Amino acid sequence: IPELFLISVENRNLVFDHRLVFSCGGIAHSMNLRGIVYLGDLHFVSRFISAAGVVWYHDGIETGRRCVREGLMRDMPSMD
Repeated sequence: IPELFLISVENRNLVFDHRLVFSCGGIAHSMNLRGIVYLGDLHFVSRFISAAGVVWYHDGIETGRRCVREGLMRDMPSMD
């Protein structure tokens, strides 16, 4: 099982679960979302999710070197 799993998607209307479940060698495994990077026009912003579920926002232009706490993952709005 990889320690890091990356997916590149160009669809801006993507809706996904916060947990990836897959089978490897007949054994079920799951991975929790830990970050998202939004890229466009030679600029990116990102959100990181700690193991405790705290969401941190980073935008080098807007926040400089700081990450800003946005809240808990469980309280984030969903597209469900």
